[in-house]
Formats: sequence, structure tokens, C-alpha cells
Amino acid sequence: STTTSTSATQRAPSRAHEQEPHLPSEVLEEIFNRLSLKDNIRASVVCKSWQSPAISVRKANTPPWLMSYPKSGDLFEFYNPTERKNYYLDLPEMRGTRICYVKDSWLLLYKPRTLRLFFFCPYTLEKIKMPKLQLSDHIVAFSAPPTNPDCTLCMVRHVEREAVAISTCRMGENQWTTLTYECDPPFHSSMWNKLVFCDGIFYCMSLTGLLGFYDPIERTWNISTVPPPHCTDCLHLENRWRSKFMAEYEGDIYVTCTCALAEPFVYKLDWVKGVWDELVSLDGRTIFANYVSSCVRSELVGKLVGSVYFPKVLFYGKRCITYRPEGDRYSPKDDVYDWTEMEGFRSAWIEAPKNVDKFLEGAGCKEETTVIEDDDEDETLREDKSSETEVDAATMPIREA
Repeated sequence: STTTSTSATQRAPSRAHEQEPHLPSEVLEEIFNRLSLKDNIRASVVCKSWQSPAISVRKANTPPWLMSYPKSGDLFEFYNPTERKNYYLDLPEMRGTRICYVKDSWLLLYKPRTLRLFFFCPYTLEKIKMPKLQLSDHIVAFSAPPTNPDCTLCMVRHVEREAVAISTCRMGENQWTTLTYECDPPFHSSMWNKLVFCDGIFYCMSLTGLLGFYDPIERTWNISTVPPPHCTDCLHLENRWRSKFMAEYEGDIYVTCTCALAEPFVYKLDWVKGVWDELVSLDGRTIFANYVSSCVRSELVGKLVGSVYFPKVLFYGKRCITYRPEGDRYSPKDDVYDWTEMEGFRSAWIEAPKNVDKFLEGAGCKEETTVIEDDDEDETLREDKSSETEVDAATMPIREA
């Protein structure tokens, strides 16, 4: 009797294992396809049967590339921050221009000599002309790619101590509409972009951090009661206007404040409380900062996650300087960086080509791999690996969205 009971007890787990439900791979793939990148990675390490279906549908966003003007000639540089590769593309169409703003893969270019303003896509070489307008210290942005009929261009410029002029032009219109608005308190803008489009409204930041907003449909201009984001007291007046980088992402507005004498501050606007919240972590997002236009990305992988990427500076050659709020550190290591030394119109973050291999083959680009020999970079990577618990899963093969 005892022997029979023991035998039954030993066989019970075997029968339970045989009866364990098993979801087909097609069902698992459908489930995992609906997950965010972070949740997909977590699911892939739950068990062996989940790993393959999760990886097969894993999607990661592609970071923008940094496009830079050449010192001479027409050979423009495109820097891929993921692979640290430089690509060079001959673009005589951009000769004599400056970049005013970027959204997706479209550049808004201005030729001071002819007052010509036009959209240009460097990947397809498409060009869309806009009515002429003389630009001086205008802040410029557009709401959507120019292929969208609702695309609206907006330019803001202070004309007097207590007034701003706002010029707008929609796709299909043959002239600009300019209106002047009184400002109380005074609102001083600059040609360095702190203008973003969010939920139908253009938001603009003044030199002193005031937030103005313009409704292109109602044609109304107002100044928000939200106090300016706190910037360090050591920020000198002459470089204050070159120290803020403003970006929009999924209805939120981010501002990165820097100066030559302190580490950056990163803020997100709290719409409910009406304050700028200082962030100690980007919660998996990445900010790509630039004077012309800045952007925010999520669902990236590797070292890109959770950092602020600044444009390259001449002293560091082929390196992007990054800052990680979580840990409060620059890479390469330095106490502070002086961003006022940059030439603001000479580079911009632009959406990467949809198909990199096809683009490179068709464009006949030159390719160059950036070799980094930096002990500090190795130390940073070691710290990243020790602080991230899901590194192994995150480095599994992915397919780009």
C-alpha cells in the first residue's frame, strides 16, 4: 500500500507537466507584438518557449542622425550614433543655405542671398519652395512635414520691447501673414530655436524662460503664467539665449538648460501643476539636443537610452557628447562644457533613412567608421553594464520598426 501511494505521488508531477497548456507561437507573437520594447525584453527572459517568439517581433526605434555642413565643398556628413559611423553625401542643392528647422527627414532651408526659403529632403532630393521672406533673428518651426497639406510654418520675432511679430504661412499659400502682438511682461526671443509645435499650438521660450504660445487657427498669442525653469545663477546674460534646448514628445514639452559653468538641468512641463519639473531620470527616453531643433525618442536600445545627446564639437572631432541625468555625468568626462562655442546653424538632428542599405547604395555615399580610443568611454560602458539588469536581453537581435 505504501509503495503504491509513493508511486502515484511520483507520477503526479509527470502527468501535470504533460497537461501543461502551451500557446502556439503564432498566438505568442501576436501578444508580444503589442508590447513595448521594454516589456518585450522582459517577456523574452521568462522562459525558453517565449524567447524566440518575442525576439521575432521585437521592434526598436531608430535614433536620428546628426547632419553637419562641410568646412568647404558640398560633401555633408551624416553621423549614426548607434553604430558610430559617418556617411558623406554630396549635396550641392544646399550650397549657400542655412538650416532653420528640421522635422522628420525634412529640412527648412534659407538662402540669405536670395531670401529664398524652401523645404528639402536630402535622401530623396525633393524640394518644395515657399514664399520669400527676409529672416534676421526669427525663431522658426513648422507643424508637420510639407507633404501634409495642413503643414503650417510659424516665425516669431520681437520687434519692440513689449511686442512680437508672428508670421505664418500654410502649404499652398503664396504669401506670409504677419501680425504684431503686445506682450506683458516683455518677451524677448532670439534666432536660436526654442519653438515647438504641440497639440495644435506653437510654444516659444523667451531669453529669460517665459513660455509664449500661439494658436495658428485662432491667431491668438498669449504668455503663460508658468514660472521659467530654474537655471543656475551663474548663467551669464550674454549666453543665456544659447543655453536652452526645447523639444516636444507625445504632448509633453522638455527643456534642457546648460551653461559653461554648471552641469545641465532637464525639465518637463507639468501641465496640471503649471510648473517645470526637474528630471533626475529620462525614464527610458533620449533627448537629441540642437540649437536648430531638438527631438525626443523612446524605444531605443543600448547606451542611447536615458541620455541627452548634444551635437559634436570641434575639439572632440567625431564624438557626440552625452549627458546622463541619472548619475549626473557627462561622457566624455568633463566638469562642464561651453555650448556657446558651437556654430548653431552648421548641424542638425535628422531622421535616419528608412532603408539605410538602399540609401547608401543609391546615393553612392562614402562611409567611415569612427574609432574611439577613450578610457573614459570604456569606464562609462562598464558602469552602464553593471547598472542595467536587462543588458543581455536588450542586446538580443532586433528588427527595426
